[in-house]
Amino acid sequence: MKQGTKSMLFGIHQFIIHPLFVTLAWKKRYKRWPYMWELICIVLHDIGHWQTDYLINYTEKQRHWIKGAETAYLLFGLKGFRLVAGHYPEYSGVRESMLAWPDRYAHVIAPLLWTRWTRFVEDLGIDQTPAQWREMVANNLNSSSPKGNHELFMDLKNGR
Repeated sequence: MKQGTKSMLFGIHQFIIHPLFVTLAWKKRYKRWPYMWELICIVLHDIGHWQTDYLINYTEKQRHWIKGAETAYLLFGLKGFRLVAGHYPEYSGVRESMLAWPDRYAHVIAPLLWTRWTRFVEDLGIDQTPAQWREMVANNLNSSSPKGNHELFMDLKNGR
């Protein structure tokens, strides 16, 4: 089974649990629940991980936003495309959207037990504990120019 499929079924991008944490992070950030079209985009935003090896194939990770953005465009037009594509502006080239921060912050609010489970299932190969990862993501989000979580992960994996 490819990494992305495993991640979406059982891991960090699990197709119900990850959108739930992103939605809770959205509420924390914007002091309101997402509108229905935004909620659907939250569910769609990582579907491009399906059938990819996103942890070892950087090109597949860089392109993961496309499937969700195209689907959001079909459903909601340009606003849907921009919301999903802008969740990872470093890859899409689209201006950062309202989805970027909640998607990253979801790792901060996810219960440590969930994060431990995803580490076990996905066998990520990093030494950081879930609590250390949570702190690293939170500190990154508070920095003047935060990186994407995947870049943080790759820095850890590559010993930076």
